[in-house]
Amino acid sequence: MARLTSGSRPEVEIAVPETLIGEFRVGSDVDVSFDALGDREFPAMITKVGVAAVGVATTFPVTVQLLEATPDVRSGMAADVNFTFGTEDGGERFVIPAHAVAEDREGRFVFVVEPTAPGRGKVHRRPVTVGQLTGQGLEVLDGVSIGDLVVTAGVSQIRDGLEVKLEEESPT
Repeated sequence: MARLTSGSRPEVEIAVPETLIGEFRVGSDVDVSFDALGDREFPAMITKVGVAAVGVATTFPVTVQLLEATPDVRSGMAADVNFTFGTEDGGERFVIPAHAVAEDREGRFVFVVEPTAPGRGKVHRRPVTVGQLTGQGLEVLDGVSIGDLVVTAGVSQIRDGLEVKLEEESPT
């Protein structure tokens, strides 16, 4: 969710999950797009990074400011803010929900399920390298492969080695 405020150069306020806040630095470049303005992207810069979580969702406030004033951008418009983390090496990337990536003292990771029997699997912790945070989710640059079953719900309740029941796929 983003909130646009007015001024000579518009600002967009976003809420960043605790697992990603360590990547945000004042002065970093970002791109902002607005649903109402089609595919146009506007260069912007991070101007504030919150030091305390707000609300019950454990998110931190981050403010970005457009680098140039534009009359097309108005207060209250819905915005997408795109950040880039890591390198631009051209490797394979996957986009997963940002809440599927966890972080602790050992770094960022996801849980991947390895099928062990029909309808059953075993959870394995796998370190990942993240890339861009987009409106669709968080890019994973390294650590997952095509066909991996990444846990996207109940991540805080999962642990390495846990036996789980696999959800049946519905026919398409």
